[in-house]
This record gives sequence, C-alpha cells and structure tokens, in this order.
Amino acid sequence: MNYVKINREPTIKLMSLLYVFASCFVFFTGCSKDESLTTTTDESSLAATQSKNSITTSSTDVLKPIYYFPLTNNLVDSVSGIDHANTVYTPNGKFTYGITGQPLTAMYFTKGGFNYDIGMANSINNVGTLSFWMYADTIKDSPLFHAQQYWYGVVYSIRLQNDGSIKAFSSRCFVDSIATPGEFNVITGPVIKTKRWYHIIIRWDDNYYAPGQGLVHLFVNNTLLGIDKYKFKPSIWEGLEDNEYAIGLQKNWRGNHDFDYQFFNGRLDEIKFYRKFVKKEDFSRL
Repeated sequence: MNYVKINREPTIKLMSLLYVFASCFVFFTGCSKDESLTTTTDESSLAATQSKNSITTSSTDVLKPIYYFPLTNNLVDSVSGIDHANTVYTPNGKFTYGITGQPLTAMYFTKGGFNYDIGMANSINNVGTLSFWMYADTIKDSPLFHAQQYWYGVVYSIRLQNDGSIKAFSSRCFVDSIATPGEFNVITGPVIKTKRWYHIIIRWDDNYYAPGQGLVHLFVNNTLLGIDKYKFKPSIWEGLEDNEYAIGLQKNWRGNHDFDYQFFNGRLDEIKFYRKFVKKEDFSRL
C-alpha cells in the first residue's frame, strides 16, 4: 500500500498567524474599554469620555442621591424639586458652559454663591459621598463648600488652595475656651490647573474601622490623593446658633459684626451627595 505524505506545515503556519492576529485584536479591544477619566481642556472630549464611561459601566449597586444640583440654568435640587434661588448671596453668579460643553449647564461663581448645607460633618450623614465637578479660572485660596459657626469655628470647608491643591477640613477654634484642632484634615498635592474640568469626590465613614474610628478619602479624577482619619463629633456643632452654610463663598468675620465675602472664581457642575461610602468602581456613575 502506498501512503501519500501530506505537508501540513503551511496549514500550521496559517493557523499560527490567525491565532496571533486574534490575540492582538482581543488585547487592543480590551484596552480601549479600560480608559480612565483624565483632565482635559477640550470640553467636548470630556463629555464624550463621560458618556462612554456611563455606557460601559455595569453595576448592581443602587445609587440614589440625597440631593442633586445639575445647575442647568437654575438652582433646583432635582431630588426634592426645591428651588434655592432665594438663597443667593449676591446676584453676580451666572450660568454658563458645563462639562457637557452645552451652555447654561453649570454655575459660574464669580462674586456669587448660594446657601446650602452639603451634609458633611453631622450626625445624620455620618457616612457619605460628595461628588462634583470644578473648573477654576484662577488658582487662589477660595471656598468651594463652606460651613462655619460664628463663635466656634469652621464646621467643614472644602476649598481650593493657593498652590492648586484641594483641602477638606474641620477647625474648632474654641470649645469651652480651649483651642482644639479639627476632627479631619485631608489635602491633595498641587494638582488643579486653570481652565480645566476636574471631578472631585470626597467620601467618609465615621465608623469605617470601628465605632468612632472613621476615614475620609479625597479623589481627583478617580485618583486617591488624600486620606485622613475622620473622628468628627457633631454634638460640638449641632444646635448652635448662627451656623452658616454656603456653596461658592464664605463670610469672613473681622470682629464687631463686620465681615466681607470670599468667592470661588470658577464654575461648579453636577453637585451630588449620597448617604453611603460609594465604591470606586461606581465612580463613573456619579
């Protein structure tokens, strides 16, 4: 019987090439779906990235904000339906281009702001996540979210620093005539630059490790840049008179009931608060 010898070498080479091609295709396709959010000066590009992230995210965790300010040409909390236009301190704030690149979708806080308590540092919100977008026209010490008590100090303050860092802290000036430090003080490095949108997320849990042993995180564009212990004692503040809460401004007391205002020179957009310690894998949904 005569056997015919079949040359399989070309077939093997062809299959090897197809395998390599398929592997490369899967690799590059997978990489394209794992894009992290980065800062950009192109508002349309940022909007496209945000939209893509929201489409590719799949999580079973339910995220329902306690309040949500889209800042779309008004100061309405879309959760409660309440309009906070009557709390504006000065009439100079205006609505302008937001993170989507569309007009009238963000608030420009040049010598303007409105009264609202974001919910940090109180017994109701001993755990929470605050998410917002910011766009600075100038880099200087200025308030983003600020709450103070006339005699006792700063309940909480989230602010832009002179070096471009973001800081969140509480500072009790005097309690029972004794100067005391704040209960949390978390700060990033100098990361903020002008004319760019940044996604800021602050999350905290008063009992993260154990009762009374809490933690606070500060993220910029999904990157953890600040961490500190969170041991806030809300009983120090709650029930006191003259508590003042504001977004985009703070009142600086100079004594004898004399004061002036300090403003954030830039834009804020998509202000949301959740009464939970939101997981990082869900940040793209905020």
